Amino acid sequence: LNWIFSRNSMRFMFAVDPASHLGRLDYASLSQQALMEMVVDGIENREILCGSKESPKDIAEWIGVKFTETDTVTEIEWGLYSLQGSISLEWLPHTVKLLNIGGNDLVGSLDFACLPPNIEVFDACLNAFTGEVSLKSLPLRMQVVDVKSNKLIGTLDLEHLPATLTTLLVSANRFEGTISLRKLPSGMDGLSVRQNRLHGRIDITNLPDGMRSLVLAVNSFSGETDFTQLPDSLKFLDLRHTSLSGSLVCSEGKMFLARYSNIQVKMM
Repeated sequence: LNWIFSRNSMRFMFAVDPASHLGRLDYASLSQQALMEMVVDGIENREILCGSKESPKDIAEWIGVKFTETDTVTEIEWGLYSLQGSISLEWLPHTVKLLNIGGNDLVGSLDFACLPPNIEVFDACLNAFTGEVSLKSLPLRMQVVDVKSNKLIGTLDLEHLPATLTTLLVSANRFEGTISLRKLPSGMDGLSVRQNRLHGRIDITNLPDGMRSLVLAVNSFSGETDFTQLPDSLKFLDLRHTSLSGSLVCSEGKMFLARYSNIQVKMM
């Protein structure tokens, strides 16, 4: 009974003022067991993960949870479990470095500012998350973000991404507006914005030197585009179903796709 009272009281105080000193003290005072129970509290079929809704197992026995040698949660692999409901990212233990909740039926919003400070991999693809996201709020150590195939909206700020980011997949959402590719992280390997509602001109004359994959297809990008300064590392470029124009040279070992655009592709 004491735990139930403390848990409910704490949740109420955090909801009233999540930025308050008291709210953070409540977070810091909770065990990793308690935090994990708060994370899954909105998942309707959470018994898949923790064994029981009313009396969850010790997190050492939960599905898909990995620990360090000091018994702190470091990875959470909950992809493809048909989970339904919502997940409370704000209660994730600060020790989590990887969270995979892809391929479920989860709803709600994604507040990147709530993610653990040391997280490196975040996969929430193939769900039904809604609302706007702030890419500039991603934790500074983030390396991989996959939120493709949701119902996310708003604009995409690609000029203030974490310097550590290597992969960003935001395809098949409802993002709008223009994007800038001139200030991507120097170590970025892959970017996909496929099948959104993006438009405007595209400048790809300053892509990262080691970039290997860029997908801009199925958007309303338009205008004459300079393809002469693509990095040698770029192996896959998808410009299909856009209104971009220009001349693109594709050499052996590369796959450059431009069907249903105004781009002329020359094979070498």
